[in-house]
Amino acid sequence: KADKYEGFISEETLSKLNTGDYYIKELSISDSYYLDETEIPIHLEYKDADTKTIEVKSVKENTQTTNEIDKVNAAGSKEVDGCELEITDKDGNKIISWISGDKESVKVYVSEEDGYRNLKYNFDETGNLHVGGLFHDVDYVLTETRPADGYVTADSITYQIREVRASSTVADTTDADSVSGSAVTENNTEGTTKSVVAIKQKNGSYKSREDDKTIMHDEETHIRFIKIDSDSGEGLSGAKIKVTDKDGKEVMTFVSKDDGVDITGKLVVGETYTFTEISAPSGYKIADPVKLKIEDTSEIQKVTMKDEKIPDVPHVPQTGEDFPVLPVVSLIMSLMVLAYELWRTIREKK
Repeated sequence: KADKYEGFISEETLSKLNTGDYYIKELSISDSYYLDETEIPIHLEYKDADTKTIEVKSVKENTQTTNEIDKVNAAGSKEVDGCELEITDKDGNKIISWISGDKESVKVYVSEEDGYRNLKYNFDETGNLHVGGLFHDVDYVLTETRPADGYVTADSITYQIREVRASSTVADTTDADSVSGSAVTENNTEGTTKSVVAIKQKNGSYKSREDDKTIMHDEETHIRFIKIDSDSGEGLSGAKIKVTDKDGKEVMTFVSKDDGVDITGKLVVGETYTFTEISAPSGYKIADPVKLKIEDTSEIQKVTMKDEKIPDVPHVPQTGEDFPVLPVVSLIMSLMVLAYELWRTIREKK
């Protein structure tokens, strides 16, 4: 939506103008708007000698810069709420800050004294922030000062807002004031000026988009839990694992798989979690808990838990306190056999 301004020519200048055709041309404007040098024609004519004053009204509509900020997940399929964001100029001075999805969180740090004419903002139905009145053709930096829970901090984006302009037209209307005898000429200018965003590349060049959107993508935290045999290093499935936060509150539970378990978008950057084995696979001891602090990276973070096998022990019936019954019985039977053989030998000699 363009804003309208009325400019007035000084009385001294007007007094030197005679009947004739003139034009008005815009020479400068706030950098929050695009300069429109389209000449606006006006016609001055004194109807008769009694006409003391000619009133000329010229209306120009200047297009304000626009910028839409989109905060989406890596796939670009949904908006990400809860991110703390800010736009700064190239010197790091804050222009505006907000929390994505929170319409009450916006703070503006500049005013008209800083050259920003009618800086305005609003949120659309999907939660994107629209900012009007940033300067064109200067660097701004979009920075995520804190990611949403389950996401990692995105890289900052340096960009400029630039103008795309098609041909413009001028509409003229003339109306005579029969009561005062003065002539009124109104000139309106319409253009198809719009804003586009140019993203600064690593090599210092700029790549222009076809719209005014600055899109920041967020990657989710990605943790891979691996349960292995302590001797062979082979993956183990079937272990029940509980994840708790620093306060001991349960975050989630899952069952291990041979090829590991991927946990995405659930654990928060900077927090420390404990992985506790509730039940081990058959034939294995329960392992000690393992802690992991979530780093601010989109790389896969691995947490490994090793299980030891339960040793194989032959089953031996026991009586009393660990008394070895089987060896004693064997010894007695052996003695009985020897005694029998001895008795039979003696008997045969008789």
